Amino acid sequence: MHEPAEDDLLQQFRNGDVSAFVEYYRRNQADVFTFCLRYCDNDAAVASDAFQETFLRIYEHIGSYRGGNPRAWTLTIARNMCISIFRKRKPLRLEAEHLNIESSDLSLGPEFKYEQETLRASIEHAIGELPLSLREPFLLREFEGLSHAEIAEQLDITVDSARQRIWRARQFLRQLLLPDFLADRGEQ
Repeated sequence: MHEPAEDDLLQQFRNGDVSAFVEYYRRNQADVFTFCLRYCDNDAAVASDAFQETFLRIYEHIGSYRGGNPRAWTLTIARNMCISIFRKRKPLRLEAEHLNIESSDLSLGPEFKYEQETLRASIEHAIGELPLSLREPFLLREFEGLSHAEIAEQLDITVDSARQRIWRARQFLRQLLLPDFLADRGEQ
């Protein structure tokens, strides 16, 4: 049997079918939590709060959904929840325990696993150092796969601004990561 599209699920829920909401949640929970986690500098507690608030808002405000791109609509809500929680808390900095991100591939050898963990930690730390105005479009493009037009719509900026911010984020990350990369290779 053919599964309904996500837009159809939201329309069905809007018309009173609660099981459509449950299915929409089931399909999107991992992606939304991952987005919140990355947006919130890998602070699982903050990401969990934003994640829960996102689906609560979807449930309570389904009447505001007008159709179109359900992924962009959902991520806009998630983004707004992350921003709201950030405003209520002190600025977050990465702590030492955030740099020990476990690899999900346990079949790798210990040396490679250590290098992979170190690289991942460096990248996650560098992303956390990005100014929010650059981090948002970068995460939406690189981790959520949204187009420049979808990012522009979600952030209420022009497409050219979205492209520029993503380019600037990549340049910023290069500046932060290149010295570590060269040092690891014994170059300067």
